[in-house]
Amino acid sequence: RLGQRLFAQVAAVAPEMLQLRIAEDPDGRSSASRFLEGVVRTVQYNPVMSWYLIDERNEPNGGSVGRLARMDPLHEVDYVDDFLLEMLMALRLHQLFGTGMTAGAAPKTTLATILPITVCAERPYAPTIQPFPREKIHLLSNRASVDTNALAARLLASAGIPTPEYFLRLSIREV
Repeated sequence: RLGQRLFAQVAAVAPEMLQLRIAEDPDGRSSASRFLEGVVRTVQYNPVMSWYLIDERNEPNGGSVGRLARMDPLHEVDYVDDFLLEMLMALRLHQLFGTGMTAGAAPKTTLATILPITVCAERPYAPTIQPFPREKIHLLSNRASVDTNALAARLLASAGIPTPEYFLRLSIREV
């Protein structure tokens, strides 16, 4: 139920997200729909944190986390990043319902842990992987992505999930 409400709100607030299709998906459902349903129903959320030294266009810092190194809200380089949005929503669900148990009521989600899987390579689809460059985390902005955080807060609030002010101020690096 919670996943369906969140998905309905994505459709209302950011319909362009529903255009993101998974090529192998035979029923044509969007990645936003799959994510929202999955995070609500899972016990452990495993985001794939990828960092490629060079991306598909031969620019530095690719992958889900590497792209975030390019985001600089202080200098107006801000946009809704799908990976950051997923992480924010999963973090908020985990904060509120992390044990999967709600005293005296049915749990809204079974999400108990968030355990990232890290991948690093010279470039996407490289035959060998490298250790994840934790030392490069400092490249991530210590400012919030206003666009991404605002959309996450709107989606969660529209599904009846409160989003306190500190949530809106979580920096890219903190998430």
